[in-house]
Amino acid sequence: MGGGRSVRAWARGALLASALTAVVMLVSTASALAVSGTPINIGTPYESEHLSVAVDSTGTAYIAWANEKDLAPVTTNIVQYCVLPVGATGCTHSGTLVPADSGQYIDGVQVLADGSTVVVLADVYGTGGSKSLEYIPEQEWQSTDGGATFVLINGGKSVAEGNVEGDTFPLSAVVLPGAEVLGYGWNSAVAPPTFHEFPLNLPPECSEETGKCPSGFAKLEPETNPDPITNGGGQFASQLGASPGVLGIFNTLFNKGGPLECPGGEFGTAYTYGSGVQSATNNYNLSPGEPNSAWKVSASQADCSVEYPAVAGGPSGFGVLEDNLATNDIVYHRFDQATETFDTPFAIIAAKAFEEEPSVSQDAYGGIYATFLLGGVGSPIDLAYSSDGGATWAGPSALNPDTDEDAKDLTSSVGSHGQGWAAWADKGSIYAQQFVASDAVSPVIATPPAADTLTTSQTAGTTTGASITVPAGTLGETDRATLSGVNAAIATGTVTYGLFSNPSCTASSEVFSGGTVAVTAGSAAPSAAVTTALAQGTYFWEATYSGDAHNRASTSACGSEVLTVVPATSLEGKGTSTSTTVTLTITCTSTPCTVTVTITIPESSGKAAAARKKKAKRPKIVTLATGKFTITTPGAHKLTLHLTKAGKQLFARDHGRVKAKVLVAEKTAGGLETTTRTVSFTPATTQPKSTK
Repeated sequence: MGGGRSVRAWARGALLASALTAVVMLVSTASALAVSGTPINIGTPYESEHLSVAVDSTGTAYIAWANEKDLAPVTTNIVQYCVLPVGATGCTHSGTLVPADSGQYIDGVQVLADGSTVVVLADVYGTGGSKSLEYIPEQEWQSTDGGATFVLINGGKSVAEGNVEGDTFPLSAVVLPGAEVLGYGWNSAVAPPTFHEFPLNLPPECSEETGKCPSGFAKLEPETNPDPITNGGGQFASQLGASPGVLGIFNTLFNKGGPLECPGGEFGTAYTYGSGVQSATNNYNLSPGEPNSAWKVSASQADCSVEYPAVAGGPSGFGVLEDNLATNDIVYHRFDQATETFDTPFAIIAAKAFEEEPSVSQDAYGGIYATFLLGGVGSPIDLAYSSDGGATWAGPSALNPDTDEDAKDLTSSVGSHGQGWAAWADKGSIYAQQFVASDAVSPVIATPPAADTLTTSQTAGTTTGASITVPAGTLGETDRATLSGVNAAIATGTVTYGLFSNPSCTASSEVFSGGTVAVTAGSAAPSAAVTTALAQGTYFWEATYSGDAHNRASTSACGSEVLTVVPATSLEGKGTSTSTTVTLTITCTSTPCTVTVTITIPESSGKAAAARKKKAKRPKIVTLATGKFTITTPGAHKLTLHLTKAGKQLFARDHGRVKAKVLVAEKTAGGLETTTRTVSFTPATTQPKSTK
């Protein structure tokens, strides 16, 4: 990640490699037989550079790289991509993205998955039109159909800007905390590292032609620092949700006596940190120290005697994987966001080992996944996993033994549910391989599977809980299972969901099948959503776990979750009347609601009524009043309806005292729900105000 290795680093690698060779080969041979995926050849470019991979919430990987076709007569570089769903054996979508304005060179490729939008960014230069600088440095493509098609944004005009004073190089792009915003880090040979925030949708032109992007960019190190971080490499990671922020990490090797110099001028790292959601008053485009800047720490010393870092953020917080040169261990260093420093101890991933080309990422539950070449260039591709925020680690275990010793440009990423994908180049081809947390554990099981506890959490709308009440007509209720136990963090297998009308969850009482879903890192995907409105009553979820080599099968406690379906509306049994109106009281279980009220009574007097009674025919139904109302707030509401002509006559005849049938109809997601009740109307003591 930081260019060429020093002589000392190479010497260290050679010494450790000889000691590790036997161990690594043993681990590789065993682990390679047990991993969840196998290598897939996804492309054979002329010469690949700048591999990048992003994984969405479904576990689908989007992989892109620069195909450098510097072979006469064609010299224009292109971006190629491949889309790989879980379990794929080949690309479901693939294609070529051609830089606009005849861009001849690509200096970096990044892929981001921001919700349902996939973004490909390429650092392009060597454009050839009359307005060539409009297309430099960053061109962007987007896909909103799962990678089936990509659209060039701004017609190819640059969407992001860094400090382009000399030999600018892109570091990494991130999805920023906030509403659909992206960020890009840059480095220059002659200027401080920079960071540029820009919107996902309708980004402005930010090119060399305009001189400066309207939003500007942040310089992350003072110009006066005698240890200028230049093109030594770097990487950024973002963290959404709780404790949002961005952490950048840079390689250092200084001997000028500045604040970023390690003792003896040894290898080290510097960091920069910003926190909060992107906004005008918390702006990632403003340099540290400026008013309203999101950056809380400008470039500062992180660790000394370390090399080959990779940074990640997520529910477990930020952290950096790196080689500890002082102890010859692969370590993980957690970042303390409260103090905005690396004041935590190192956690050892692998003792007396070293790595190169590391990548670190987190799933939605805080599981941390690290891939790297264990032993440096030519070594196996390994995976390590932590379920406790990086304090302890499972693995490393080989995903691919790299028997030809030619794997390079390794990178990886995981989706929110723990489905990971690694990508690398090997002898002119691009390969990809899926993985999950359990691949970091040796397949040799010394003990029987451990017992687990399976708990569930149901959701209806925005409500989650063990006991939920919903109105009739509701759709979309789901359940979600989580395992807890000794080996839960590496659990795989499946969970099957069911919704039952009996608290014993007998098979005959199942009213809805929630389907079977995969388990990753102890957590299952949610059940399918209820698609047919349930009848009024009480229901109970149950989830059944299949078990795996490390975990016993288990079932959640039936009755631990109660879903109660109640009428959509309720009516009071008494109402009032005047000579022209009637008033009754209605409560909607869920608001806002729109109801249609109809009040009827059988015709019980007159010649026509007597004739029907004599012939045993149904009596004629007389409509006394109708009305449509929208109720926006919870609680009981008095609704007033105007009497029909027949209704006025009947109420006048009976002196305002009538027992009538009231029908309330409400249109819901599950269809039309009705409630009926006989209401006794008596004369009102005061004239009610009419409601239309």
